[in-house]
Amino acid sequence: MHKLESLFIIFLLTIMNVKCMQTCNADKIFPQNENHSFFVRNHDEIPNATIYEPIINEINVNSLNDSDLPYNVVPEISNYERDFIKVLSKNYLKYFQPFDLSQLSSISIECREHSHKFLKSLINFEFWALKMNDATARFTTSGLLNGNVNQFGDFDQCVNVREPSNEFRGKYCLAYLQPKVPTSLKYTNHLRLLLQSYDAFKSNFDDPGHRVPKWSTINFGVCVPSSCSSQDIEIAIKHFTKVFTNGTGIQLSVRVESEMCHVNDDEWMSKLDIGTKIAIAFCLLLVLFTILSTIYDYETDDKEEQNQLAVSFSIIKNSKSLFSLQRDKNDIRMAHVIRFFNAAMLLVSHKCMAMFYVPYSNRTAMTELLSQKWTVVARAASLYTDPFLMLSGMLTAYSLFGRLQRNGRIDIIREYISRYFRIMPSLAFLIIFCTFILPLLSNGPQWNLVITHHADLCKQYWWRNLLFIHNWFGFSNMCLTHTHHVGIDTELFWTSPFLIIALYKWPKIRMNVIIALGLLSTIARYYVSYAYELSNYVSFGISVNQLFKTADLMYTLPPHRFTVYAMGIILGCFLRKFKETKLSRMQLRVGWYVSTAALLISFLGPAPMGDITYKFNPTHAAIYAAFAPIAWCFFFGWMIFTSQLGYKNKITKILQWRVFLITTRISYAFYLVQFPVFFFNVGRVKSTVQYKFPSTILDFNEILSVLAISIAFTILIELPFNNLKNILIDRKKVARIDQRKCDENLNHAESSIKPKNM
Repeated sequence: MHKLESLFIIFLLTIMNVKCMQTCNADKIFPQNENHSFFVRNHDEIPNATIYEPIINEINVNSLNDSDLPYNVVPEISNYERDFIKVLSKNYLKYFQPFDLSQLSSISIECREHSHKFLKSLINFEFWALKMNDATARFTTSGLLNGNVNQFGDFDQCVNVREPSNEFRGKYCLAYLQPKVPTSLKYTNHLRLLLQSYDAFKSNFDDPGHRVPKWSTINFGVCVPSSCSSQDIEIAIKHFTKVFTNGTGIQLSVRVESEMCHVNDDEWMSKLDIGTKIAIAFCLLLVLFTILSTIYDYETDDKEEQNQLAVSFSIIKNSKSLFSLQRDKNDIRMAHVIRFFNAAMLLVSHKCMAMFYVPYSNRTAMTELLSQKWTVVARAASLYTDPFLMLSGMLTAYSLFGRLQRNGRIDIIREYISRYFRIMPSLAFLIIFCTFILPLLSNGPQWNLVITHHADLCKQYWWRNLLFIHNWFGFSNMCLTHTHHVGIDTELFWTSPFLIIALYKWPKIRMNVIIALGLLSTIARYYVSYAYELSNYVSFGISVNQLFKTADLMYTLPPHRFTVYAMGIILGCFLRKFKETKLSRMQLRVGWYVSTAALLISFLGPAPMGDITYKFNPTHAAIYAAFAPIAWCFFFGWMIFTSQLGYKNKITKILQWRVFLITTRISYAFYLVQFPVFFFNVGRVKSTVQYKFPSTILDFNEILSVLAISIAFTILIELPFNNLKNILIDRKKVARIDQRKCDENLNHAESSIKPKNM
């Protein structure tokens, strides 16, 4: 807004200046010296308004606004306007100096030549050069002390610039700047803290920025000729900033990465690689299968005679499966609301992390608001993932223990195969989509950082995800970092059949072994957190390096997450073995008091770590990492145990609402798609916005998008491939079981009619 107002003032004064030079002595109105200012100091300096009346009357307004031209066609500068334009250009360049690379000998020759051409065209006020200059960000904006330091400029305007002779186009680059002020300069350092919003996250240039934002880095958008390299731009910015910071005590580091530069390519469609073409063809094939399958399902009257393979992709069939409110006879009813609650909390936490990429004009005020103790709601993101591991262990144990009680055996290989083909297709499709299709759907200053970079990693390391071992290779080189939980859960599942068989055959001994393993996992979490200063809790002032180290050395490794999974296995076995157990009123009361206290301590205990004055303490972080997951999951485990034993009240009846069955069925898709949706929106942000609480976090449109995409993903991808698995794998299993039972019955019948030996 300030730029527009300034330009408007320049334009009006220029009109008066030029016309006066044509009709009178210009020096009487505009003193010709370098110190001239457009802002007068007192009323005596204002010229008599009657001087301008004949000038205004002589201007032909119709000649300046040609309605015959289409709105998007730039008219040529007429002879009548040339004198106006000369003065307007001179005044404009006083206020909006260009990002000029033409005078620097250390950059490439071609970049200097094209920059010189740009500067010459800008002096002549040519439209394309004006657009290029206007697209570069400025620090002459308001709100810098409120954190309004991330200036993106005008991305679309820059990349759409084309030099008339097609020698070059506009190239947009997002430069990184990072100031450093000596602690001895207390006042200057305080100003820096305001500019960088109190260092809510500490970061540096070498930190990965594709999962967690580089908070300490100032983003600055520049528009240059496409012939200029990122190195040319970095040299130029260093030169200009050095002039500004000389003698101030401030050190300003600059980095421009080639990945953060964008040039429009009109022929991008013809340059699609073979992987992208295959991915597009695969998606179109899925659409075709879905349409044909749905039509077949709709046109078939006798549903029992339908070919099940032909209706696997039917929207009708899969929608009925998704929205069905029928419960399985072995359903653990309380598990659904627990999954829903933790998924909702995790969504808020993930949204908060993603929104920190956005250039807020009031980022410092936002930080002050989000540095209060109640922000534990979003800072405890890791805590919300633990119940999913507990539920996974519980459901696995409940299912396998039940089979052992019925049949006395488990087909472990088939359990592995069934599990793999139940979760792999959805993950594979997400990888295909995010790697080859999503990068084509939009653009923006940070698009390459949060979208394209993930795609590049997936092109290299997709196979790790499909083998479910990607969580062992660190966040920095992980395809779709948010899917690490799938790897952890799958690897823990690989161990579960052996533990459950052991519990079934040697309950007392193996229970002690599982508890001991859980205790070792707890000790390991405490030790690595303390020794390496890790933190599962996003405390105020935590560094990006700390967060990545925490993920790589603890959070993504199954041995450190085993405790809650073991709690789930024990709970699942208890639900089978002690389903007839009766608890006294005192036992119930003590159980609820203890579990509620555990919940509150695990949730509210770390709240002071989010305060703006908090200084990191490794002991606090170690205690939280070791014991918070146990306390948090104990409450939910107690809810499930008492509910399954039949102890209910009005609250538990509400929590067993059948609609939560639907949220459980979409939970896998909900988990997979939320980060791509968040990063898609982040990558498309092209200007500063104002942070507003709570609407920025609880963005209804974004939440609705995640929910709608999750439902569509479940109906179109997860359920169809699950149908195929049931037909091709589980049906054979059922057939073999039935055949084995028939053989056993036949053998029993034959033995019963054989004559007994005398």
